[in-house]
Amino acid sequence: MVTRWQHLCSKHDSDLRLKSCVSGKKLDAISTDAVGEPAETTPGLLPQPSMNETHSSAGAGSSGAVTKVVPKGLRSFDARDADFFLELLPGPRDRYGLPDSIRLWKTRIEETDPDTTFTVGLICGPSGCGKSSLMKAGLLPRLNGNVISVYLEATPTETENRLLTGLGKRCPSLPEKLGLQKTLSMLRRGYGHPAGKKVLIVLDQFEQWLHGAKDIEKTDLVRALRHCDGQHVQCIVMVRDDFWMAAYRFMDALEIPIKESQDYAVVDLFSIRHAEKVLAAFGRAFEAFPDGPVAVNDEQQKFLTQVVSGISQDDKVICVRLALFAEMMKDKDWTPATLKQVGGTEGVGVTFLEETFSAVNG
Repeated sequence: MVTRWQHLCSKHDSDLRLKSCVSGKKLDAISTDAVGEPAETTPGLLPQPSMNETHSSAGAGSSGAVTKVVPKGLRSFDARDADFFLELLPGPRDRYGLPDSIRLWKTRIEETDPDTTFTVGLICGPSGCGKSSLMKAGLLPRLNGNVISVYLEATPTETENRLLTGLGKRCPSLPEKLGLQKTLSMLRRGYGHPAGKKVLIVLDQFEQWLHGAKDIEKTDLVRALRHCDGQHVQCIVMVRDDFWMAAYRFMDALEIPIKESQDYAVVDLFSIRHAEKVLAAFGRAFEAFPDGPVAVNDEQQKFLTQVVSGISQDDKVICVRLALFAEMMKDKDWTPATLKQVGGTEGVGVTFLEETFSAVNG
């Protein structure tokens, strides 16, 4: 069953790209984390709102109403989804409503003391676990105004050039045509950005670069990132867990020891309980469940339990599968009877693919 779901997710991604070719429209980046050329994005242009004000508790406003999630299918969430994204994250919250997965990085990024921050950090997790969304919708919009973030998706051959372009856009006072090493050297010495600010570089889908890199220690990127000091410039790389050894060699080339909760963290899969909570949020968004904090009834809970059980593996759920299932069921009744009628979770996938192919070929 799990293999079938992996096939469905991959197939749906291909179908979406095929439909974009037919219609002539460009798709947003798809968060499948596959090795190969990622979808086109514009680096370094994420909004930089000041988030010094107190954060509201995740998932609830002042009236106690549940925040309504806006599903995006297989596309990753971004800064425009920051107002509800915390509702989708597991774990306990601090007094500002931030889960540990956000608070850890926010605290250490905003710190400028070299002894309590980091130079280059590593975020690792399985394919489809939501690393991109965590960064774009969860962390970056909540950094304070002293942090200038430059986000981009890595590629096998263009990462350095795209990073240099992104730095130029976010720090327009940097001299042109310096090259990446000299540019980061200037940032480290406090030039090229306003006093009291630091530059945060985020390299997503970093397995793309690792997959194509040869002689890592001699690459321009490694030589450039050695200028990260944590005070003026720092970097986070995000990589699939099956590229763990390559990521370890990359950090070793930078002479940076990997220390959990200091410069390294894992994005884990959802538990059964949290997966049911997220699927219920998608159900409210598609008007399959009632709005507000009202608990689901017994019939709806049975539906959630059956679905999550059907797409889980070893009591863990890949979040992209929840998003795909919700997309498949958005126009149907979310009841056990409907699920049985379409042949369970696998039956929903088969029906959805048939409908998708009909739309492409029609």
